Amino acid sequence: MPLVANVSGVAASGTLVKVFSLNCRGIGPCRMFVKNTGADNALTAAQVKVGPFSTSDHLAVLDTTAFASLAADGGSATLVIPAPVDLLELYVTCAGGTELDIVVSSGILP
Repeated sequence: MPLVANVSGVAASGTLVKVFSLNCRGIGPCRMFVKNTGADNALTAAQVKVGPFSTSDHLAVLDTTAFASLAADGGSATLVIPAPVDLLELYVTCAGGTELDIVVSSGILP
């Protein structure tokens, strides 16, 4: 699968804060992989938002469970998005703060 985005060490602290935004320009299907690399704090909530436009004003919540409880120190999960996406955003809640690695890939999904 072609790699669309790969970011490491994304800081996450607060209540449903935007930690990732990517203009995908209509790619799809795609897969989002998130790993909690912080040593102490799990995520307690998350939202993946998608939209057909390149602004956050028109986004819809696609998923609230895939990344909502990633354990500290290596918890990970994947979300498959089976349709074309223009804008993809990730919002998370982590009371004590943590770091995330985020990968988005496109192409044929198994």
